[in-house]
Amino acid sequence: MALQLKFFGGWEARLGETPVVCGRLASRLLALLALRAPREVERAWLAETLWPDAEESRGRFYLRRTLLELRETLGECLTVEGSRLRLSCHSDLQDFEAALRRQDTRAASALHSGPFLAGWSDEWVLTERTRSEQALQAALETRTPTLDLERHDSLPLPLTPLRGREDDLKRVLALLHQSRLVTLTGAGGVGKTRLAQELGLESANHFRNGAVFVDLSALQPGARLGDTLAQALGLRFGASGGQEVALHWLQHKNLLLVIDNCEQVLSEAALLVRTLLTQTREVRLLVTSREPLCIPGEALWRVPSLTLDAAEALFLERARDAVPGWQPTESEHAAIAAICRRLDGIPLAIELAATQIAALPAIELAQRLEGSFLSLLGEDLSAPPRHRTLEAAIQWGVELLTDSERLLFARLAVFSGGWSLAAAEAVCGDSALEEKQVAPLMARLVGRSLVGFSEGRYRFLEPLRAFASALAEATDPLLEARHAAFFCALARAQLKALRTHGEGVALEALALEQANLEVALARPLSPEVTACLGLGLGRYLRRRGYATAAVAPLEQALTCAPGNLELLCEQAGLSLDLAKPEQARFYAQKALSQATHPSAEAEALNLLGQAAEQEKDFALARRHFERARALYTAVGERAATARMQNNLGYLAFLDPTQDRVAAEEALREAIATLQETGDQHAISSALNNLGNLAFLREDWRAAQAAYSQSQELEEALGNPLGVARALSNLGEVAQQQSDTERARTLYSEAERRFRELGSPLADYTAQLREQLG
Repeated sequence: MALQLKFFGGWEARLGETPVVCGRLASRLLALLALRAPREVERAWLAETLWPDAEESRGRFYLRRTLLELRETLGECLTVEGSRLRLSCHSDLQDFEAALRRQDTRAASALHSGPFLAGWSDEWVLTERTRSEQALQAALETRTPTLDLERHDSLPLPLTPLRGREDDLKRVLALLHQSRLVTLTGAGGVGKTRLAQELGLESANHFRNGAVFVDLSALQPGARLGDTLAQALGLRFGASGGQEVALHWLQHKNLLLVIDNCEQVLSEAALLVRTLLTQTREVRLLVTSREPLCIPGEALWRVPSLTLDAAEALFLERARDAVPGWQPTESEHAAIAAICRRLDGIPLAIELAATQIAALPAIELAQRLEGSFLSLLGEDLSAPPRHRTLEAAIQWGVELLTDSERLLFARLAVFSGGWSLAAAEAVCGDSALEEKQVAPLMARLVGRSLVGFSEGRYRFLEPLRAFASALAEATDPLLEARHAAFFCALARAQLKALRTHGEGVALEALALEQANLEVALARPLSPEVTACLGLGLGRYLRRRGYATAAVAPLEQALTCAPGNLELLCEQAGLSLDLAKPEQARFYAQKALSQATHPSAEAEALNLLGQAAEQEKDFALARRHFERARALYTAVGERAATARMQNNLGYLAFLDPTQDRVAAEEALREAIATLQETGDQHAISSALNNLGNLAFLREDWRAAQAAYSQSQELEEALGNPLGVARALSNLGEVAQQQSDTERARTLYSEAERRFRELGSPLADYTAQLREQLG
């Protein structure tokens, strides 16, 4: 049975001769699907449109519930494929738009029998109501003989549906309404042309004379763009050229011009567009270019990569085109997500990769893409030459660079994960490229969509980084040495800020550069630089609670500098993090034997005390801690002395023979001292120990307060291990207060975090949760 819908003058829905009766939300969902019919609609767009104020997860839940009601009512009229829905129907809105296209104003007026969805006040309804009224008014005005009724639609029809661009469509359509010139920018392969085509198709009916597509991709600098414009408009012209002919023809036209691929003729395109804006009144321009035209009044929209969900949906669709009926396994779904992340959500890259499913399993494809992958992605012979491969798309933009821009583009491949301007100047500058040139050249690369910029940092999309790293200019040992030296100095500076008020800022700075520290450490370097980078990365990872990840960089550093006292102590601390007291004692003893200063001796004794503590030799642990405290006190290191008091406080929690009242007082004194010096990590540890002692005397309020303060500090420092520890302790407090549900929630969250970190405390926390029943 056919589904018949009425939008104008009041909502009606019939399945054959039977009225469709459904709730308010189901009616609105049906109307939205019909509004886009017969095109497919993404679930995410529907949820955002119908529940704009709801959280994303809640909106999707409401959509699933409403969709269930609608599917039961509509049967085969509604098709659901993963995240996409399509409605088969016929409506008065479709007839109305068809009448407008053929300029049958009498039929359009008859169909517009009342307001669009009369009585509904949703934001999207009001927008569509205004649009339909304005479209009818514009059509009625064209009946005067002075106005040109001829339409000139020449937009290429897409071969496949557009995926994951609902938000872009909505926002750019709004820009087109506000500005006569909108430019879509972005990296090669990100989908500028495809989005422009869809925007043209979506908005063509808003223009009396339609929409015309002007393709500049085949032109070279110096070309006469006016001739290309006139040809796209279907106009004849003589030897004097087509620009004047086109301008004269456009004088009284209400038209959208979609001008595609301006980057290789940027100056000529900017001049033509400026002329069109100043010499016509009702022509609007939608332009695609890898860099802006820089014309006053230009509205820019940088086309982003696809979200992970949209990228995966696109991959699945193209893979099924290549292998009809293909269904990925659960492990292949994980591989597809890895592929989409590796390709940074670039639609062209994902489509080309998906075609390889005919020859490679998804898991193997993901593994191969971890290497150099541009040549692996295949070829689309139906596409223009610049888009047949991802490499060709990137090469198209790189060929437009000056020699200095190309040199910087190649050298930036030395970075991983992003970089600051200061880093680029220090690392990429030399006699061939002066430091003072780097900033303006970087701005040019950002403008050409070859480098991204956000929140003060630059980054490559991964395919662009892979292309840049393959250029000859990127292979330079001196470049890699400057990169390593810069991040070694950065790590040293940030490590000094640990245990001070600047610890949070220092950890955040190291977090931003973690990928650069890792990539530098993977290159052949001098033993001194390797030791510096390994210590910086290892200590940062330990501080953030990633003890397992810290093993490799610290072992690499210690191999290069086996007698380095600081590294020996760091390795002993890491062994304690991993609950390996015997190994910790080995490194601490080596450190103690090499210590020549009281502070170094005290740190080694501190580590020996913690090893003894883990082995439950509390008497030995106490002797080590007290001796370390005395040494720190003698040299006036108040913060380190306070840390030893904290260790003794924890020992009192473990050892029932200790004076716990005195230990609590010592912990409070330690916290006061540490607050002066700014060691947030040690303050959190001391608060945790204070909570432990309060727990033992069953003061649940005091224990909860101390654990909660510890959790807040660890969250501020970005330490997931410390947060997990505090959550587990708070769970024990809740359990003692007979709040079983809260305890279960806290244990579950702590266990999840411990497992993500590979901590042995995950099993212990799981046991606590299971004891709740």
